Amino acid sequence: MMNLKSRKIYGAMIVLGCGLLTGLGIGITEYFRSKKESVPISSGTVSHAANGKEQKPLEKHFCETLKQLYPDFEKAVPADHAGVYNILNQKGDFLCRIYLEKTGNDKRKVGYAGPIEVALLTDQNNKATGIILGKHQETPDFIDMLYDEGFPDSWNGLDLKDIPDHEVEAVTGATFSSEAIKYGIRHLAADHLKEMNNNEK
Repeated sequence: MMNLKSRKIYGAMIVLGCGLLTGLGIGITEYFRSKKESVPISSGTVSHAANGKEQKPLEKHFCETLKQLYPDFEKAVPADHAGVYNILNQKGDFLCRIYLEKTGNDKRKVGYAGPIEVALLTDQNNKATGIILGKHQETPDFIDMLYDEGFPDSWNGLDLKDIPDHEVEAVTGATFSSEAIKYGIRHLAADHLKEMNNNEK
C-alpha cells in the first residue's frame, strides 16, 4: 500500500508524463506539417504525354511562377515527351511551352550558393521566350542583378536547336550564378533535342 505522500508523487509523475507525451505529439505533428508544406505540391495527378508515357504533373513552384507571368494560366498539359508541358488558359488557349531539365543537382553546375534549377519557355514553334529559375539558394541581390542586366532574355527568339551552341556572356558581379544558369539552359536544350531525335527514329 502506498502512503499519501507516495500517492501524490506517483500522481504528479503521471501528470508530468502525460504532459510530456502530449507536447511531444504536438511537436512531431508540427514537424511533419512543416515538412509537408515545404515540399512542392504538384498541379494534379499523373498524366500522359502525347507518346502515351506517364508524366508527373508540373511542380508547384513552376506553376506559381507561371501564374505570375501569365495571370490567366489554368493548367499544364504534358506535351510530346517527358519534361515538356503546354501551358493553357481557362479556354484551353496556348500560352507557352515549358521545358524542364532532365537532370538532378548532382549534374547541375553550382552557382554561388549551390545548384540552380532552370526551365525554358518557348512558343508553339519552339522559339525561346524566356527562362524560369526553379529551386536555388542564390542571394536575391545576385538574381536581381541578372534580371536588371536582361540576362534571362539572352535566349529569346532562338530556336531550341540553336540554344546548345549559343554563347551568352556572364554578368559581372554575378558570374557564378550566370554561368550555372547558362550551363543548365544549354544542357536542357541538348537533352530534349536528343530525345526528340530518338523519337523520330
